[in-house]
Amino acid sequence: MDLTDEEIEWANTLREEIEADGELDSSRFSDFDVVQIALVSVEFNDYSDALRRARSLQQFKKKYDIEDSAKAGLRAIKDLMVLFPGHLLSFSFDPVGGRYVIAIDRAQLRASELELGGQGIRTLIKVWYYLAQAMTCDFDSIIRGWWFLVESKDFVPSKHGTVTQFRQIAVDLALFYPAIFYKYCHYNTDSTYTLFVSMIKWFMPIPLREKIITGCKPPMGETLRDTFLQPSLEVSNVKFIDAVQQALHRRYNNDASFVLSEAQPVEFDEQDV
Repeated sequence: MDLTDEEIEWANTLREEIEADGELDSSRFSDFDVVQIALVSVEFNDYSDALRRARSLQQFKKKYDIEDSAKAGLRAIKDLMVLFPGHLLSFSFDPVGGRYVIAIDRAQLRASELELGGQGIRTLIKVWYYLAQAMTCDFDSIIRGWWFLVESKDFVPSKHGTVTQFRQIAVDLALFYPAIFYKYCHYNTDSTYTLFVSMIKWFMPIPLREKIITGCKPPMGETLRDTFLQPSLEVSNVKFIDAVQQALHRRYNNDASFVLSEAQPVEFDEQDV
């Protein structure tokens, strides 16, 4: 994907503002990071919010001891698979839409392991940061947006995650991570879950609220578990790790090679569509 003149101009301006901002350590923002923030700002026509995103992102990385590497991301994801088996169902690339798709099972979380400030919720939030990095591994995927599939069958807030706990995730990551959302589809929703979604969506970014869809039905079987956990959870985990590993390597390779002053990298690693 080629950047437009407007996107390049805004990215260069944003880079200058980051370097001039006394609260920001410009060395923590690669040119790829800057362009990602710029692309989202241009998409939403909201330039004033860019520096807030940058400050919040810097604070988040410090709070959660983020090591920006594919190795660290995969390690965190594997830890989460042990903590909440079956929560991460599938990570894939949709060649038709040219975007990444992630499927999760919310009923596989445990509220008792998500106490605020505890290791469980820290691991979950860190994993979502790395998954966000994977889903925005090149400029095209940033623009096309993320596609979430969420299984809700058997989900009970008191057992699997309260409004307060999900609010923490929204406040600490979702509200500022530079992303464009395609769809946020919830499957097998009952009246209790629909009410739960209506409560937590107000903590989410406004562009995401508009993409939330409830009442979806799986393409195969009764649940997304039937669709993705084939032939077993172990095999599904291996597929998930393999797909995320490719996307994370693409992300961090592009992060290291892209130079804003050249407008385009000599070799840019994009997903084949």
